Amino acid sequence: MLHRSTTHGSRLLHSDAVTRHAVTISHLENQLTCCVSLRSSKEYHFWLLTYVRYLVQEGIVEVLYMKTARLNE
Repeated sequence: MLHRSTTHGSRLLHSDAVTRHAVTISHLENQLTCCVSLRSSKEYHFWLLTYVRYLVQEGIVEVLYMKTARLNE
């Protein structure tokens, strides 16, 4: 029984990169939304830097470009 749960957990940890990126981006965007709702500028600044850093480190800069393009409209 231990082998099955370990194998299942391993599959979850090693899910495809697209899924991991989507989940991480969603989490970071939710954190930013919460900070706006709570009007917490310090936390917003922290999560914004974390979000941008993640996108740059993972090479997902197209998401960053899309977000900044919306700001310039």
